[in-house]
Amino acid sequence: MLKIPRYFSGPWLQHRGVGYAGMGLVFLLAFILRIVCLLQYSSAPDFTDPVGDASTYYEQAQLLLAGHDPWKNTVPFQSPFYAVYLFLVFILFGTGFFIPRLIQILAGAANCLLIILLARKVAPERKWAPWLAGLFAAACGVLVFFEISLLASGWELLLMDAGLLLLIMHADTRKNLWAGLAGMVFGLTVVARTNVILFLPVAIWYLYNRLSGLAHKGSWQPVAGFLGGCLLMILPVTLHNYIQAGDLSLVSSNGGINFYIGNNPAADGRFHIPQASNLTNEELEKTQRAAAEKALGMPLKPVQVSGYWLRRGTDFIIRHPGQALGLYWRKILLIASPREIPNNVQFEYLRAYHVTFLKYLLVSYAWLLPLAVAGICIILRQDSRNPHLRLLAAFLLVYGTSLLLFFVTSRYRLPLLPMLIVFAALAVEQAACRLKAGDWRRLSIYAGVLVMVVGLMQMAPRRYPYSHSRILFAERFLARYERAPDKMQALGDLVRAIVECKQALEVTPAYTQLAYRLSEIYYNLGYFSGALAALEWGLAHERGAANSRLYEFRGMLQENLQAGGDRIRAGEIPLSPYEKALEAERAGEWQQARRQYQAIIAREPYHTPAFKQWVALELQAGEGGRALRLLRCGLRHNPGHPELLEQLAGVYEKRGDARKAEGIRKKIGP
Repeated sequence: MLKIPRYFSGPWLQHRGVGYAGMGLVFLLAFILRIVCLLQYSSAPDFTDPVGDASTYYEQAQLLLAGHDPWKNTVPFQSPFYAVYLFLVFILFGTGFFIPRLIQILAGAANCLLIILLARKVAPERKWAPWLAGLFAAACGVLVFFEISLLASGWELLLMDAGLLLLIMHADTRKNLWAGLAGMVFGLTVVARTNVILFLPVAIWYLYNRLSGLAHKGSWQPVAGFLGGCLLMILPVTLHNYIQAGDLSLVSSNGGINFYIGNNPAADGRFHIPQASNLTNEELEKTQRAAAEKALGMPLKPVQVSGYWLRRGTDFIIRHPGQALGLYWRKILLIASPREIPNNVQFEYLRAYHVTFLKYLLVSYAWLLPLAVAGICIILRQDSRNPHLRLLAAFLLVYGTSLLLFFVTSRYRLPLLPMLIVFAALAVEQAACRLKAGDWRRLSIYAGVLVMVVGLMQMAPRRYPYSHSRILFAERFLARYERAPDKMQALGDLVRAIVECKQALEVTPAYTQLAYRLSEIYYNLGYFSGALAALEWGLAHERGAANSRLYEFRGMLQENLQAGGDRIRAGEIPLSPYEKALEAERAGEWQQARRQYQAIIAREPYHTPAFKQWVALELQAGEGGRALRLLRCGLRHNPGHPELLEQLAGVYEKRGDARKAEGIRKKIGP
């Protein structure tokens, strides 16, 4: 019979109802929620045709499977962790896309149990907080989103939580084995996400007993075991880099360019590549090397390239300290943002159109953060000498600070979530206890902290249109259509590609690449007049000099139109939801148009043309109050939008408030 180690029974699990049965139920619930999302996601076009970093990892795994080293004679630009994971899964289960994600959601469900154990250990006197923490983790939509993606994020969270739990296990048992295992887990975490290395000194301090505030001298044995475990995981990657490229690079070579992207005159705190940098998102590794070698006039090794961009970012901070401080404040607001900050595929976009079950996973960063901050303020004040609480709070502080060095996206701030979940669960139970005891003084402090954090969150940038995700999905819908042997059966993919391009252009007219792609699609269909109109749209909104081939393409389209005209009629081209609403409005079906505008905005609150048309309808119907409410809603999602501000000023003018209308017009930029 399998004997369960004593440490993993008794007080750890059998605690006020949080036993084996309770843990099993949380695991089952977490897995069911995740498998439903995964099954829904399997019909999305990027499920079998990955985008962004997921595509890179998949290609590297395929090279490993073919017996080639993707990092031969060079240093990995990104962490090799996830590519190796995919390679191992492909060896065992074949090269499908479902099994790697299935394993990830099993790991995600297991991570919910680790979060329960963390909450149980940091506050053993709490009755329901561990349960709440597990349920919060099980029903957190953004956690599920990353666990069903072909990305390492889910594994990073599992490793971080396991490493923290092992550190606590050492503190409780004083067995150096746990310190060594914690070192191995954190070493593997550093391989997956390198900026976690900034937390290692805190872990060492914790192991040496100083983090707990104890006066007596600690032991260096657990520290040695921890460092040995870290080196055991990290050194093979470092040695590979040195052997292959002659570069002493710890894990990867993208640190310098990421630092520059987060610290330059055009930076906005997110992943935003400056136009004048000669860098491209699609080929960032190649273009960052080419730009560095051109600037220095000599060939460079990967570490030298990284050093060049690191110096450029540092020079910006030194020469423009005021602007840099403003940028750091913006990054703090982004860390506190209630909305998920997109990088590749956008969480809100996928939730709205492809994995709609995510709408029912209501636990979000937006309300975990204020609860957790209030919980930290109250709980640490009451139990300030609890070393385990201080360890988790230190992780939040150190990892959050590491984000300020680079840039902020949902994926990069994700490791904060498990600790926020623990503190939020503790805060909820603490507030319930204070409410039951009638301790209004502490409840007022708690409420004050909540209000301040929510106020800070409202200052964060909020406008993240779906345009980039739409073009990625449009390309994949189109590729799926082109690969299909029966084009008639796959016609739906072509329709969706066209509609995705149209919807993105409606929201982001300056996204000229979309217009050019739509023009190509129309050309291939034989809709030459539409192709010419889309091309002219792109050329009119082009910020830089247009490619000469685009003008050649325009000449070819004009010749085709003169020779025989369109091969298909405009009425055969699918309409976007916004175009359908306009058609209904032109036909006098105003109620139907209202419903369609409402449906568009419910899914995409950044669709300002839908807001404008709906407001115009309400004004035409004499519903000034409703139009005013709509405009305020639109401006919350699209702050400073000139056309919405002009409409708002017009509403106030009709109401006879010329002074307020004039004040609003002053906010409209040139």
